Amino acid sequence: MSDALRLAGADWEALLLPRQGAALARLTHRGIDLLAPLPEGADPNATRAGAFWMIPWGNRLDGGALGALHRFPVNRPAENTAIHGLSRDLPWQTQVTADGALLTQLVAVGPYAYAARIALSLSAAGFGIEAVVENSGAAPMPFGLGWHPWFARRPGQRLRVAARHRLLSDERLLPREALPDPGLDAACATLIGTDAHFAGWDGLALLEDPVLRLTLRASGAWATNLQVFLPAEAEAVCIEPMSHIPDAPNQPVLARLGALAMLAPGAALAAAARLEIG
Repeated sequence: MSDALRLAGADWEALLLPRQGAALARLTHRGIDLLAPLPEGADPNATRAGAFWMIPWGNRLDGGALGALHRFPVNRPAENTAIHGLSRDLPWQTQVTADGALLTQLVAVGPYAYAARIALSLSAAGFGIEAVVENSGAAPMPFGLGWHPWFARRPGQRLRVAARHRLLSDERLLPREALPDPGLDAACATLIGTDAHFAGWDGLALLEDPVLRLTLRASGAWATNLQVFLPAEAEAVCIEPMSHIPDAPNQPVLARLGALAMLAPGAALAAAARLEIG
């Protein structure tokens, strides 16, 4: 990974791929992998490892439709959906800072024109993420933010998440109904195959096993919605803070549980998260 950017500090080490959507190829604490490590030369958007950013929407758009006015190319043909936005497919500019890095990106694709900024910090307090997307276009547009980490799955692992609703999805993983649900408190071995969205999330998730205790604390636009995915074919646990529900612009009823933010020109949407050990 010759184009990778290595960051280190306070027992943390991160490997970023600026030209590949600024994906995280690896994240460790005291040498222990928090993420399923991305293999050398692998595509971070086609491999169930590492972590990537979801801007200006996360999860799926039915038929690529952003409501009635705009349509994006379908990149998940089997489901007829456009998934995970635009930013992960485009390069980012990076600047090393005193405690981490600042990632910036200017995007103009279709109806979207936006500026994205992500500040990463490695400190004794944890691995911090501060994300902002600003509408730099001439018209109001709907925006969302998300982060998609593939956390390493280990034996004896348990996941705890508190929420108010769980969305029931169809065979294409598009939401169709919301039911009251307290969240999850279960061994990960019993959750394999889960791909569920939780609304009314309290912004806190705990992933614990005999090796380490990992806490994810989200704030701002991320302290509302969460996607949880444990694929059967990969040793990973996805705990994805989101600002909105899947297919939000095409779900007028369910979007009350997490809509895209309609940003006027010059307006911004902000979210933050921190990973803590112990």
